[in-house]
Amino acid sequence: MGQFRSPVTVSDPCLPPRGPSLSVSLSPDPAAESTPAAVPATTAVPAAATPRPAGRSGRGLRYDVLVIAILTALTLTYFYPLFLGRTNSILGPYGSYVYPWASVPNGYGLTEPQTDYAELSYPWLVATDRALADNTLPLWSADVYGGGYDLFANGSSALLYPPRLLALAVTSPVRAHDLFLVFHLWGSGIAMYLLVRQLALGRWAGAFAAVAWMFATWNTAWMQLEVVTPMALFLPATVAVVHRAMTRRSLRALIGAGLVCALAASSGHLLLLGTTLLVAASYAAALSVGQILAERRAGSAPGGPRHLRRSWTLELGSAVGRLALLGAVAAGAAAVVLLPTVLALRAGQRVPFTYDELRQQFLAEPFMLKRLFLPPDLPMTADQMQYLGFVGSSTVVFALVGLFSRRRAGAWLARVLVVAVPLIMIGTPLTALTWRFVPGMNVFRPYSRLIVFAAFGLVLAAALGVQMVLDGIARQRPTLQPAIRVGLAMAIVVTAGQLMFLGRRSNPPFVPHEARYALPSTPLIEEVRGNANPNGWPARVIPVFLRRANDSALSGVTLYADTAQAVGLDTMSGYDSSVDRRTLVLLRVLNGADPNDTTLGRYPAAFLAAYESWSTRFTLLARLGVTDVVTVPNPTDTEVVWNGAWTMLEAERVYTGADGIIYRVPDAVAGPRLVGADDVVASEQAALVRFTEDDFPAQDMVVVERGELARTDLQALGPPPAATFSQPPVRPPAGAGTQSEDPAAAGTVVRAQRGVNTVALEVNAEKAAWVVLPDAWAEGWSATVNGADTPVVRVNYYQRAVQVQPGISTIAMRYRPPGFVAGAALSTLSWALALGSLAALSLRAAWRRRRSARRRLQFEDQLVAKQAGAQRHPDLVGTGDHPPTETGPSRPL
Repeated sequence: MGQFRSPVTVSDPCLPPRGPSLSVSLSPDPAAESTPAAVPATTAVPAAATPRPAGRSGRGLRYDVLVIAILTALTLTYFYPLFLGRTNSILGPYGSYVYPWASVPNGYGLTEPQTDYAELSYPWLVATDRALADNTLPLWSADVYGGGYDLFANGSSALLYPPRLLALAVTSPVRAHDLFLVFHLWGSGIAMYLLVRQLALGRWAGAFAAVAWMFATWNTAWMQLEVVTPMALFLPATVAVVHRAMTRRSLRALIGAGLVCALAASSGHLLLLGTTLLVAASYAAALSVGQILAERRAGSAPGGPRHLRRSWTLELGSAVGRLALLGAVAAGAAAVVLLPTVLALRAGQRVPFTYDELRQQFLAEPFMLKRLFLPPDLPMTADQMQYLGFVGSSTVVFALVGLFSRRRAGAWLARVLVVAVPLIMIGTPLTALTWRFVPGMNVFRPYSRLIVFAAFGLVLAAALGVQMVLDGIARQRPTLQPAIRVGLAMAIVVTAGQLMFLGRRSNPPFVPHEARYALPSTPLIEEVRGNANPNGWPARVIPVFLRRANDSALSGVTLYADTAQAVGLDTMSGYDSSVDRRTLVLLRVLNGADPNDTTLGRYPAAFLAAYESWSTRFTLLARLGVTDVVTVPNPTDTEVVWNGAWTMLEAERVYTGADGIIYRVPDAVAGPRLVGADDVVASEQAALVRFTEDDFPAQDMVVVERGELARTDLQALGPPPAATFSQPPVRPPAGAGTQSEDPAAAGTVVRAQRGVNTVALEVNAEKAAWVVLPDAWAEGWSATVNGADTPVVRVNYYQRAVQVQPGISTIAMRYRPPGFVAGAALSTLSWALALGSLAALSLRAAWRRRRSARRRLQFEDQLVAKQAGAQRHPDLVGTGDHPPTETGPSRPL
């Protein structure tokens, strides 16, 4: 399997070659895959003097197609249960552990650690699927965190990633997950194969590296988490496209590389994909520097090409310009995701950790680096998932050879990743430099997850090792080439079998594709849904952990993380890497934290909202719009510990079943309410303390910060009449959509409907009043009252409201993430310019090739006409061709 070598130097960019040899022959030879042969730059080799054997390119293409077919067959083999009506999902095992689904045994038990798919990725898929049915996207996630948060700009959701949207467009969320996994596992192998070929290595090396990477333990075990899955594809893909762009130095290659990087930036978890792009960008910079050094060395050699003798300033400027263009295309094309995300993260809860915190909590254990060379223990635990660097025993052997490769493209990249990344993980001076100077590494945790980049380096080194073995055999023992290729085929089969076995054993089992294995509805869920107000505004639940009185052990979990969203319930729970800081603080206070604690907003990790029966401040539930408390079935062997606030709540048990218990919250109303008075406070902290006081009259007034009134240019309504608090409030029917008949009420809510990113209200106000939604405020919310723009005000520390005048008012609210419109415009323009430029450049290149071919043929015909009896070149002048004449027809092209 020969190859045609590139006209650029086949050498490592960080270690330029000695001597003036910069060109290599374009003609194939039997040992092309083994022994690269250089032609001195001073030797002129006319294009017409090196005939190209007919059919050679076609045979090379057939070899590439064969490799891709093998990778496709391996992918289908790994996922063959999908063709038997099963699905590769953890939802079935997860449902056997978490209530309310645990009440219905399904024959599976939860032993796998990839629960983030059930708690995060699957609810997002369901929310996106529902939104697509309404011809929109779920920019705002209203069903979690007790009032919602910005889902689009959370840095993980990747709502615009084309493969996900396409999969949801053609099938259900469960099947879309399967298609997502199949595509990215297959694509990761294809991308790695193309990368190895870009590095001028042979097809045997490419096939081996593709198999080792696509079934690497990190890729197979983490692929269930869809925020991480695209990394397997884009890590080799981005390196491949930037290598092509930097070595070819063509505008088309630069633009194409920028678009691929833009897709990577918008495909999943921004920290992991951002680190992936950082690796590609660093490699591009090193490649540019290596090329400059190589050219200057060749140009300064005796007899070296004069065009390489340029100034340092010109060379560096050209390299910086190429890198800047690549980055500008990538940033512009991904602006619709990046701009809103950057703006949203300013108000997010995730704050950088200190270097001391990194050293104490987030570094890798040095002895766990053995997982780069040894397979993981099975069954795999959550801790072991952080150290999945194994890429196959054969891969390790070849990598030990390839790490000593000299003057080959990619060798230094492999060495840096294999050596430097582990040093960063365990705590060395490199760790300090990385934490201080590399963007995002002061929030990336734990550092053990960086092992995937070391594993990538091992696979690259293994590809180099395979090529070195082939080269050595071709030079020393040419007769052994067939035998060594048989041995390589066996190594590929063994590596695929070993890694596929580990991948299947470390993943959830394939379960039947049936509704009962995908978090189905239960009587408890239907009971909560039935508590929605008549307009359809959903009831809000708070799932509560219980504690046994005898041993203090938890008795189980219910509606954990984002799972309530997956079944269409509005919940106080939630799970994400980014949430508004005020929402975080308020929910931590709800779970028992001191509102006077000024450190509540500092949180260096993803926020999982959970509530315990012994600490939750149940007196706050009604003012937060919570209508139902949900718990697991009470243990029969012991008492459950509840705090004093639960006793004060006097909640009524309305449902008891095998799937859990529902308590109804007194005085709670699902949806908005009208409030005719306010209490103006001076600061954010004062608003939190006032709103969370046990005796705060939330039915009669709202807390408004003075800064909010100044920002919106609104006037305060003033405190309520003193007589308001002397009369006990009349409790509304559970789930009612209107205000009670309290004499102090400011009016009634006639209609209240909540859409994907919208709210529609109609209210009848008795006086000037606040229309308060028990949902979170965010900068992207806008509103109109009777068609006129009106500001959305942050009240009650984190909720949102609008002010209305007496009479009937129609209110419309809409959410758009800050920067979304500008980002969408910039991305649209960038994609249009990039694709238009690619089309124009491709047409221009095709025209120039045709013109060059015409001139070459004319030149050949002139030589034939001048030399009587001379034979024309068999490739350039074919049978039936005639020299052009002034009167005769033009030569067909």
